[in-house]
Amino acid sequence: MNELKDKYLEQKDKILQQKERSAYLLGIGIVLLPLIYTSHFADPALLPRFLFFTLLLCVFYAINFKKVILEFIPFQLMLGALLLSLGISSIFAINPSETWMELGRMSFFVAALLAFHYVFSSLDKKHTSIYFIALCVLLSCSIIALLGLLNLFVYNNALAKEKGLYLISSVMAHKNLMASALFLGIPFALMLLLKKNCFYKIWSLLYILLAFVLIIVVQSRAVWLAIVGSGVILIAFLMLENGRRYKQKRNVLGFHFGWKKVVLGIVATGIIGIGTLFVLQKTYFSKLNQQNSLKDRLTSMVQFNSVKNEHTETINERLYLWRNSLELIKDHPILGVGAGNWRIAFPSKGMQGVRSELGIVNFQRPHNDYLWIWSEGGIIALLIWLGILGYSLFYIYVNLRFYQANPELRWINIFCLLGLIGYSIIAFFDFPKERCLHLLFYAILLSMPIAKKPTYNTVHILPIRHPFVMALPFFALGIFAFKSWGNYYYTQAMQARSSGQKPLMIQYLQTASNPLFNIDDLGIPLDWYIGEQKYLEKDYPNALKKFEQAQKDHPYQIAVMNNLGSTHFAMGNQDKAVELFKQALSIAPAYGEANLNLAAIYLRQKQPSI
Repeated sequence: MNELKDKYLEQKDKILQQKERSAYLLGIGIVLLPLIYTSHFADPALLPRFLFFTLLLCVFYAINFKKVILEFIPFQLMLGALLLSLGISSIFAINPSETWMELGRMSFFVAALLAFHYVFSSLDKKHTSIYFIALCVLLSCSIIALLGLLNLFVYNNALAKEKGLYLISSVMAHKNLMASALFLGIPFALMLLLKKNCFYKIWSLLYILLAFVLIIVVQSRAVWLAIVGSGVILIAFLMLENGRRYKQKRNVLGFHFGWKKVVLGIVATGIIGIGTLFVLQKTYFSKLNQQNSLKDRLTSMVQFNSVKNEHTETINERLYLWRNSLELIKDHPILGVGAGNWRIAFPSKGMQGVRSELGIVNFQRPHNDYLWIWSEGGIIALLIWLGILGYSLFYIYVNLRFYQANPELRWINIFCLLGLIGYSIIAFFDFPKERCLHLLFYAILLSMPIAKKPTYNTVHILPIRHPFVMALPFFALGIFAFKSWGNYYYTQAMQARSSGQKPLMIQYLQTASNPLFNIDDLGIPLDWYIGEQKYLEKDYPNALKKFEQAQKDHPYQIAVMNNLGSTHFAMGNQDKAVELFKQALSIAPAYGEANLNLAAIYLRQKQPSI
């Protein structure tokens, strides 16, 4: 190992230059990521961003392929185990095509995490790569914040509408995703406060203020909890360090935090907060629909059992998703239902009392990343996912103890801790692991403390030449490319459908369908759309084939069951039709179309009741 270290020191300048070029590549990608947004896809941000940044990762890995010095660490073993566990769970998936997106997403995450670990792990005492990436993240989040602010001004008069708040989403497709992205930018803004550059300090403070304003405006409760949770951690840590400073007679963080300064900081923060709320009251809250009041949003977190309104219903709906997800876990505790198959298996547990029972919506995720991973990949995948977080938190603790004489690096670790705690809280109520930008910021926050761990007698260099590591971004890129191909033509098909061009719709759907894409973003099999059109044309044999294939792709989709039953009825097979309508109603008893169809059959048969 000493020989490796000597070899590293000999090549230090060359390696640092290579890492700087690599950091520039990743940094440019981070800055441009929010601008990757196109209406040519059903979700304008999801696949395009994954495709874009994965392509950059492929270039990054190709550039760094010829590194000589290697090291294998337990962290990389955990990352490999995560992919292996998800791959094994996929063997038992109901719909194998759905597993590919999740495997691609996790391969992207692992590739990004290792790439940033490589960029950050160096003997550079100025932490140039860390500050550069932090600057790029701040610029990226500033773009999101400014576009969110523009939404607020443009749609100001629409806030009185029932769903007016959802118009404020910047380029993140949803207001809650915007709020969580803005929160994840705050730790990086705090890092730049450590720089002596006055411009960076002012920019960072303005961003933090704007981020807080927008987070209040869009009323994202998960992010509010993340702010409170990370804030409590920060205050507790500062109090602990303050106590240690007095005991040890020295300044352990490089700053003096006496009680007067703490009180002054709290008072100043309170004044700024009250002033901000006053301005918001005049420009924002006064224009809100009564159903969107901030008071109702806040009280809903404690009154969801006793009060019924839109805010409490969303909480009760999530609790329902969690309960049924736990039921899935009970049936498949070890290996799960298969990566990407939560939305396929979830309806099997019933949909009584929620919007999906009426066929209005199909739930795509449980709004809890931990239950999502557990239900799809089993307990092993969940433990590994938590282990990756725990590994980073462990080295934050190690770094804080080891770098007593380096307050700058200690603060960087503290800010990483705030981001990781906040992300973990958001992940308990939302789905940040689904989105490229959130997953990328999470990977950066995880990798910084690990890359800056005390070196002792080892050198922490990414084994970039390992075939498995090299294959990761290219594997993910192939998956995202196939998914993007299908999603693009699916979007064209839906546009043709809405304009009444049915033959063109079928043509696009047939082009869109591939082994990695046979169910749309709404949870509807592509063959269902073709079957529906064939049914309307009274081509019942071909409609039957398409609906049967759709049922294979998604056996618990109530719309598929209903249309398959209608087709059997049209072909004279009433018994099979009744069976299918009853199957749909066993999942969703209030599903109107199945109830009407079954009632029509019983009326024809002159049966007195259903």
